[in-house]
Amino acid sequence: MPAGKCPSCHDLEAYVVGALSAGEKQAIARHLSECTGCRAEEQRLQSDDMPLLASLFDPRWPPGYADEPACQQALARAVAFALMRPPTDEAAPAGPPRPKAKRKLNRLRQYRLLERLGGGGTGVVYKARHSRLDRVVAIKVLSKHLKKDPDALARFYREMKVIGKLDHPNIVRATDADEDAGFHYLVMELIEGHDLSSLVQHLGPLPVTDACHLAQQAARALDYIHQHGLVHRDIKPSNMMLLANGQLKLLDLGLSLLRGDIAQETNLTTPGVLMGTCDYISPEQCSDSHHVDIRADLYSLGCTLYELLCGRAPFGGPEYSTPLKKVLAHMRSPAPPITDLRPDLPAELVRIVERLLAKQPNDRFRTPAELIVALQPFVKESDLPGLVAHMERRA
Repeated sequence: MPAGKCPSCHDLEAYVVGALSAGEKQAIARHLSECTGCRAEEQRLQSDDMPLLASLFDPRWPPGYADEPACQQALARAVAFALMRPPTDEAAPAGPPRPKAKRKLNRLRQYRLLERLGGGGTGVVYKARHSRLDRVVAIKVLSKHLKKDPDALARFYREMKVIGKLDHPNIVRATDADEDAGFHYLVMELIEGHDLSSLVQHLGPLPVTDACHLAQQAARALDYIHQHGLVHRDIKPSNMMLLANGQLKLLDLGLSLLRGDIAQETNLTTPGVLMGTCDYISPEQCSDSHHVDIRADLYSLGCTLYELLCGRAPFGGPEYSTPLKKVLAHMRSPAPPITDLRPDLPAELVRIVERLLAKQPNDRFRTPAELIVALQPFVKESDLPGLVAHMERRA
């Protein structure tokens, strides 16, 4: 602290709770002996709840305990919470902060990264080019919170062995998985098209035949991964891409659960953490993401079909304005009748949607194969290439 300058409110609060280095404490103590205004503010803080925080910096801790980085981070978070400030992930060093040298991510082994395509909770997706084959691909780089967990990484590579064997026209094909300087990544074929979320955003509710044909293609992808022992767990419109030729591709198996791997799965995530997306998550996923089967994906596909037909997800209305309200609605409330938004739907299609959105898994279709058959009467007149062309004229 510069001589003659009053400490900031933050520094004074930190002084009261004992969260400063010895040198900083001496400087502020010297200033308080000379400045009546700061001394009065210190006395006010002492009369509030600041002494409670001081117990966090108890000098009777074992030697060296307070110097541990994890301890410093915990203290910084506790103080930030008490002072209503956003916590940081950095430990509080005694001296000026040292900037971390960060590697600029522009290459992963033989892949040169060209541009960022998007990202989510599990990682960031880049457009990249193989330097020797001159092939353009998509690369998903795992998030930091996953790459620091050895169990999560083991599961990632274990599941990549399964996903790498998948070969289906409605699933994006994975071609490689590796690590470079701490960056763990999955290489996939690059898909050029429109995701179903943007399709609905631009066109609104889709024709019945087109919506059902899209749902049927998604069900074919689910049936294939079901046969290979997988559950997707994040079925939603933005994870489905429609190509110009009318073919649908299912994306992002990053949350996939491999049947028979539940014991390992429960060690990788915190109990109570949702895995999925609130507008499309099944009731059983809301309470336990680790013990679900393909019927959870069918519920999410039902939410997706509802949105394709109505322009919004079942619990996408203004009365479901927060994630908590959406999750509680999936668990407790029947979906708003689809005929309220789309009265022209055939009665049999309404029954299909209602069955997909049943709260109890036993009341839904047992497998995607059953749904494929049920949707067949509604797909005969679809024109998905025409839908793409219409989308591109509107975009």
